[in-house]
Amino acid sequence: SNKVTTAHLRILDSLLRNYDRRATPTNHKNEPTNVTCELYIRSFGSINPTTMDYQVDLYLRQEWEDERLRHPDITNPLDLNDPNLVKAIWKPEVYFPNAKLAEFQFVTVP
Repeated sequence: SNKVTTAHLRILDSLLRNYDRRATPTNHKNEPTNVTCELYIRSFGSINPTTMDYQVDLYLRQEWEDERLRHPDITNPLDLNDPNLVKAIWKPEVYFPNAKLAEFQFVTVP
């Protein structure tokens, strides 16, 4: 399972001691980091044809490998559901070029 156990947290704490979240996972190789993205549209909200504005709720899932966080005792990918862990690691920069306003919610609400 992808559940983060207490043992995993101890290992992650150890791995993060010398971790630089400003550097990409492949920075030392001078290569781009491959990121897989999945986008699921949950709903369309208001649509204004005059201003050509619309509102959409979506889920964005990203996956990448970061060898700096590799450890033999962690064999499955980790779900990053802990906001503190998310703040501590490198993440791909997400942007929508034509967006007028974008908001990120860590917790999904109905």
